Amino acid sequence: MLSLRRAMLRAAAVVADDVGAHSLVTGEAMGQKSSQTGRNIAITDVAVDYPVHRPLVTRDKPDIVAMARELGTFEDATLPVGCERVAPPHPETNASLEAVRAAEPDDLLDRAAAAAADRRRIDPGGAAWTRT
Repeated sequence: MLSLRRAMLRAAAVVADDVGAHSLVTGEAMGQKSSQTGRNIAITDVAVDYPVHRPLVTRDKPDIVAMARELGTFEDATLPVGCERVAPPHPETNASLEAVRAAEPDDLLDRAAAAAADRRRIDPGGAAWTRT
């Protein structure tokens, strides 16, 4: 799971480069998931050179759910997108960077960056936009 988060951050960094962003923002909350311990968050962050902001880091789940419902993002945020399929049966809550890197394919972060560079944006109206 930490490798997946590292790859997603690396992909986000490519997008940030392209749009001139100065930082990344996630919806993570401390301790809400096993991958969101202080140690594990530090390990994911070293995958990018951007500051990673987590405005919900101290919020509890019921508060976050209430905010998402109020904003109208709850339904989209709870779609089953596959993360549950890669979650290990015994998650690591205190990983080491060395162990995570050893478990990752050597080119994982490069592949994430390449996928982000070759991204396409899908217009909600149905028309696809391809970056040129």
